Amino acid sequence: MTNSLSSFKKEIRDRRIQMDLNKSLVALPLARFGFSEVTGATRFNRPKKARLYSVSYTAETAMSTQSLVASNEYLDVDQTKAVHFFIDDTQKLESNYDIYAEYAPEATYALRNEMDWKFLAEVTNAFYTVGKLDIEGSGVNTSGITLTTSLVTKMLSFAKAKLVQNRVETTTPFFVVLDPMDASFWEQYLTGTGNVVADTTLRNGYLTTLWALGLDVYVSNNLRHTITFTSTKNVAEADAITIGSQKFTWNATISGAGSVLLGSTEEKSIDNMVAAINAAGTVGTTYIDITQDERAKLKQNLVTATKVDAHSFTITTAGFVSITETTDSWTAFSFGEHQRLALLWQKGCIDMVIQKNVQSESQRGTSNGLIGEYVTTWTRYGIKTFEEGKQRMVAIRIKAA
Repeated sequence: MTNSLSSFKKEIRDRRIQMDLNKSLVALPLARFGFSEVTGATRFNRPKKARLYSVSYTAETAMSTQSLVASNEYLDVDQTKAVHFFIDDTQKLESNYDIYAEYAPEATYALRNEMDWKFLAEVTNAFYTVGKLDIEGSGVNTSGITLTTSLVTKMLSFAKAKLVQNRVETTTPFFVVLDPMDASFWEQYLTGTGNVVADTTLRNGYLTTLWALGLDVYVSNNLRHTITFTSTKNVAEADAITIGSQKFTWNATISGAGSVLLGSTEEKSIDNMVAAINAAGTVGTTYIDITQDERAKLKQNLVTATKVDAHSFTITTAGFVSITETTDSWTAFSFGEHQRLALLWQKGCIDMVIQKNVQSESQRGTSNGLIGEYVTTWTRYGIKTFEEGKQRMVAIRIKAA
């Protein structure tokens, strides 16, 4: 005889559910909100004038008249983002937890996190770049700096000097946004010189002020990271790459989450992998989609694959995400240097208009034959680095891994 009494076992539920790990967001305290009237407007114009120059004057000789030329540059409110979910009343009754209270803040965070990433991604518009050659004295500036405690001060000082040398005003504060790993080098440097970062809390990403350099330091997990996949021939069956905790595997016959169709050519295999990473293309034919939890991880880190050519594609992420060759049986491909772009700029370089603050709205589902509530959290905004902002910004290339 075998008893079956598993239903009698005690089960004690915690009063709270598990907490997610969220990033420190810096966009709102660092953006310039220069356009005060935003209601209903979707385009904002900040004109630019052409420069004038001096000439020598000869007595009784007419000078050439310089033309007064102006051009328009626009910020468009073109980002409408939303999170949409449904809470059934019967599930609400049966739940030990307040479902809305648990998921509404997560929806708000998802929208603000993407806004933060788009703000920091404006680093690609920087007029100036600092790289390996500038700081290490070897290599090229398209390569990232291998940061150490002995180089972190030189890197920040050099980047700021590059702006000042090019006539950027010093009357307005300068900011730098660093990845947590890069910020740790600065903290190690201060500790080694007998100084400490005084009891700071990462409030809106703010870490400290470096008075000697005239820099406010912010820390963000959302800095733009890139790495490029390059192949020399078509991949083989079961070759794979891993992004974060998710493995993507090429198979002649797709099977299982993350399985990607092995193409008949090198380019088709790349196309299929790009589609799988981006959740584009035909699910079930080109690839088998990954789980919702894994897809959420990629989305929250803004993981995007962009095809470069028939032999390569670039993966871009918000913050550091481990990206590796898992299996390469034919030595068909490799990843280039994993880089991040830190950002040093004068305050007010990046403009933002928020036409609709992040807000949740609910609607009963009765009209659709459902008992419960649809919840939509959404926002509408625009981000722009005008020409004047680009000239006051430095992108710092740092080797990520």
